[in-house]
Amino acid sequence: MSSQYDKEIDRLTDEIASRRKKLVELQQKRAEYYCPFKLGDILFDNKGRKAKLSKITPNNFDKYTLHAHYLKKDGAPKQIESRLWQWDGWGLLKR
Repeated sequence: MSSQYDKEIDRLTDEIASRRKKLVELQQKRAEYYCPFKLGDILFDNKGRKAKLSKITPNNFDKYTLHAHYLKKDGAPKQIESRLWQWDGWGLLKR
């Protein structure tokens, strides 16, 4: 059984899903645009730690969030991906 509203609800649901997908794509592009780093960059912080950038994601506060794998003493990346906090003063060590 269907009501007179079902077609309009389905159309609006599809339109919302399409717009949400476009919004997510644009937010990701904005995050990558504002981020001074690129995927694969080796970063260092004010504590001397090094990390390899693995992901840039959008957020609403400072436009992007960095995710990386900290590097072991031998230079190999650790398995766990961590969020890098901007107040740790991350800078580019090697591209």
